Amino acid sequence: SNQFLVYQLTLDAQDPTRYVLNGVSTPMDSVEVSVEVKGMDQPVVQSYYSTRFGPVLEADPMGLVWNNQNAFAILDMNIDNGGFISTFLDMAKAGSVTELQQVFERLGGVPWNHTMATDTSGQVLYADTTFVPDLNSLVEAGYFDIVNDPDPMSLAEMTIAGAYQQGLVLMDGSTTLALPKSKEDQRVKTAIAFSDAPQVKRDDYVMNANDSYWLPNPEAPFNGKFSGFYGDQGEVPRSFRTRMGLTQIEELAPNSVSGETLQNLLFANRSFTAELWQDTLCNGAAASVKNSADEDVNISTACNIVANTWDGKLNLDSQGAHLFRETLSAVKGISDAGQLNSVDVFTTAYDKNNPVTTPSGLSSAGQDLFLKHMADAVGRLDGLNIALDAELQDVQFTLKGDEKIAVHGGLQKIDGAFNKVEYRRDANMYTTLETPMARAAVVNDNTNLTEDGYLINYGASYVLTVDFSEGKPAAEALLVYSQSNHASSEFFSDQTKAYRDKAWRAVPFSMEDVNAATVSNKTVKQSF
Repeated sequence: SNQFLVYQLTLDAQDPTRYVLNGVSTPMDSVEVSVEVKGMDQPVVQSYYSTRFGPVLEADPMGLVWNNQNAFAILDMNIDNGGFISTFLDMAKAGSVTELQQVFERLGGVPWNHTMATDTSGQVLYADTTFVPDLNSLVEAGYFDIVNDPDPMSLAEMTIAGAYQQGLVLMDGSTTLALPKSKEDQRVKTAIAFSDAPQVKRDDYVMNANDSYWLPNPEAPFNGKFSGFYGDQGEVPRSFRTRMGLTQIEELAPNSVSGETLQNLLFANRSFTAELWQDTLCNGAAASVKNSADEDVNISTACNIVANTWDGKLNLDSQGAHLFRETLSAVKGISDAGQLNSVDVFTTAYDKNNPVTTPSGLSSAGQDLFLKHMADAVGRLDGLNIALDAELQDVQFTLKGDEKIAVHGGLQKIDGAFNKVEYRRDANMYTTLETPMARAAVVNDNTNLTEDGYLINYGASYVLTVDFSEGKPAAEALLVYSQSNHASSEFFSDQTKAYRDKAWRAVPFSMEDVNAATVSNKTVKQSF
């Protein structure tokens, strides 16, 4: 869902700290913040500006620049959401999914999550529990008319539509009509009430893998009237990752579900794109094809590895998974209409009534495109001296200090992995004194292949299964990053290695279990 809106402000030509609101020049509010920093003679002083729509921000890479004509303000639904700690605490105290719903009805939701839960009665709950802005219905309708227009006419409409494609809701900040409605009886006053949010209770299963709320279960897609800011309602295909998860769940016999079968499901490491195209990718292929540089490349060995050697999975001992990934690297940019470089890749188009099994098939033009990319992949891997039939554990790893630890799992958008791992370029991921992972030169931006292989720093994080079948929660979990940032700690890399080995650890739940697992007790005293 969209939990924040960005408003474009038209500035007073005489003063860039004033903006035009409802036709009237309006001053921005400002506050000067002074922070003393150890080792500096003078404090760091910064002025912050805010408007009726929220704080003024600058994000030059996104084009949000404060100049003499325009400024941008952000309305973040969570800016006053300090109470989410109370929400999490009451969630932890809930004894059933019904009680959990009551927490959200009473306190509202949480900052960013879908929420799914089950209880000992066998009921399951799905809800989008984020705070979504409650805009005037005409304003919201007008906004989506613009972003859904296939042929926007004005520069302003093109800018708004383009921003939406990048995940940014850009609104006209010239009128207070564009502000969300405010309700005094809610903790986050401008949010849509939880009673109007997508939510459902069932007695079989619900799931979500970072798609919109629309399809918690193929038997029960949402068809109600919800704000467009919750996300799409099946107008576009589900992600490969969502389709892989739903496929695996649907294959489980209802009476076979347990903590162990869920662990096996997650770490099965099946590739959805393999299940779509592995068997047909090389059907009838010539031994030699042209690569992107119009050079002849022999792909017969590569085809044999993909078709016969690779097991279609992303396990440590899976041979050729990286070859298939590099071959399909451009799939990351496939459009919702199933086009890649103006080529219709699928033979069966997306059907909203069959969202797990469509789109599917491989068109002849799509096959030709992929085989050209296979020729590129062969050259790329040969240039790095990476064997085409190498095992995944030889090319995919994370770093704990200087130690390389092999990592199973795959990329969401290319491999279609349910057990998602990847590399994320984000300086904010390194907020401790731990040195950021050293990364070799990148050879393929789409797959993040480097000269050393695939460095992983993101994805599978805290994984947990809970089984109620014995009358009390039996939980097993892994914190994939491991607990400690200190290289000297025994907890620096232990769970990362346990993840590598698919070795789950028990989580104590009862006081008896906690006491049995206690290593030491410390009493902390604070004097004032």
